[in-house]
Amino acid sequence: MFGYIKAYAPELRVREHEYYKAAYCGLCRALGKCCGCRSKCTLSYDVVFALLIRMAISGTMPEFERRRCGLHPFKKRPFMKINPELEFCAKAGTLLAYGKLDDDVRDERGGKRIAAKFARRAMKKANKKASECLPELKSELDRGLCALSELESKKEPTVDRPADLFGDIMAKIIAHGYEGFDEKIASEIGKRAGRWVYITDAVDDCEKDKKKNTYNPFLLLYGDIPDDQQREHIKAALQFELQKLRDALDLVERGERRDLFEILENIIEFGMPASVERAMTEKEKDHRE
Repeated sequence: MFGYIKAYAPELRVREHEYYKAAYCGLCRALGKCCGCRSKCTLSYDVVFALLIRMAISGTMPEFERRRCGLHPFKKRPFMKINPELEFCAKAGTLLAYGKLDDDVRDERGGKRIAAKFARRAMKKANKKASECLPELKSELDRGLCALSELESKKEPTVDRPADLFGDIMAKIIAHGYEGFDEKIASEIGKRAGRWVYITDAVDDCEKDKKKNTYNPFLLLYGDIPDDQQREHIKAALQFELQKLRDALDLVERGERRDLFEILENIIEFGMPASVERAMTEKEKDHRE
């Protein structure tokens, strides 16, 4: 989908990096098993993050194995064995990716719209399989994405409202199936992660959206690409979302799962800020030029 929620590899220990790669490869395998090979094209680090969060909240203790795959046939790689959280995230990620393609077909023009149509057609069977397994979540995501599309079509000069809607979408995914205190924690983490992703993506797309004269909340809010002071305000807002995410994660019982929580802390402390810097650096360069 977006790919902004990533671990920062230089700060990971070797065993943590192996764990993270195994989760990524395990999710890829789960996509093929649950939704068909074409669904593997939807593989995203953002969904890996959702998987790790759900494993942390549910207390899932993963098992690992080394095996070959089609992309790496000559050397065995670490894989997380299929478990209920992997299967759920594979299906949920497929639903979200298909919903995004629907949105692209409605909103894009020219070649991108044609590409989105072909991709949506290719993903039709995968979406059907995921929908049959998670009909309630499918309905919730469709409603959320439809509301987001309608709000964006109004072109209101606001970032908070669309970010809230995408936050609600992520909250539905991460909290699905949980109850009580676990549901509250998962919803808060999903809400903050979703808001963070939406805002970061909007910043990253400012230059592209300005050239194409397409929707971008920051262009509407500021009338142009954000200047230095405005970018500092955006960074502060993103930092606020990360702090709220940290606070919610601190409420999850850690137990013996040190590697899992070290990876999550790496993502929040290093990986996500690094994604913001990448998005902002190019915008600062473009603005100076």
